[in-house]
Amino acid sequence: MVLPESSHIPRVLIFDADAERAGRLSSRLAAGGMIASVCPDGSTLLTTVHSETPELIIVGLDVPPHGGLALARTLKNDNVLAHLPVLLVVPEVDLARIRTTGEYLFDDYIGPDPSSEDLLARALLCVHRTLRQLDASPLTRLPGNNSITTEMEIRIARKEEFATVYVDLSDFKAFNDRYGFSRGDEALRLTARLVVSCVSANSPQDYYIGHVGGDDFIFIVPSDRAEPICVQFIRSFDEIIGAVYDEEDRRRGYIQSVNRRGETETFPQMTVSLAVVVNRHGQFEHPGEISAIAAELKKKIKQALESGFLVDRREKVRK
Repeated sequence: MVLPESSHIPRVLIFDADAERAGRLSSRLAAGGMIASVCPDGSTLLTTVHSETPELIIVGLDVPPHGGLALARTLKNDNVLAHLPVLLVVPEVDLARIRTTGEYLFDDYIGPDPSSEDLLARALLCVHRTLRQLDASPLTRLPGNNSITTEMEIRIARKEEFATVYVDLSDFKAFNDRYGFSRGDEALRLTARLVVSCVSANSPQDYYIGHVGGDDFIFIVPSDRAEPICVQFIRSFDEIIGAVYDEEDRRRGYIQSVNRRGETETFPQMTVSLAVVVNRHGQFEHPGEISAIAAELKKKIKQALESGFLVDRREKVRK
């Protein structure tokens, strides 16, 4: 088994009472493409973790002075280190006890002599599960910026033809100021559900959806599916967004809120802008190029003061 395509190589710190076993685990992980090191002394483990935080800690059940479970408890009770996944090395005789423990201080466990394939698979599962949880938006549960960038980098490296669509709500800040964060969160969750519904219905075999942050979302689909999705999304958004407004504001079609200069201003019902950038002929080398073009498109769309989308038609063939 080898590491999936990624620009980052996970680092693993191993602490085990059996030095020979620790070395064996380290060698197998390194052979699989991970960066693995052994911590020989438990007294320096926390210092090492704080100074050079790894993506995974592998701990033997029988490590001194109090055992792997106690060490895992210490890590999970540290608010700076609590997110680090712990993979417990469990001797065969202790497996039954570990399976039934009610104290879930570790993220996964392995036997004392796992195959290279099983070790690497479990290590990667721990690392990527944690990265997804840390990166995901707590509001929408959609992947965040790090995951989005990685996905775009992989597709660019493969020279795929794909469309990246940036979704941006207009006048969301005014809405948030008028109704408060709770109602604002409701509007964002509604938008997220709508993006997922429209994208998955129109491109069920190949899509990626992320939450850039705030009122900005993104989805990646095959280039020929982008425009139909945009059309459906805009139609659906304009039909249902009024539901998050008070009846009086919905009926008159605008709200009053304080602008960035501290002045009371009238703001229309929220609209949505979708900027579509297509990677053709491997023309892009970095996600930043795509986002820069999308920012230009969104400015043009917002000038119309209504929901809409624009597709970047420029092509730049790299030699």
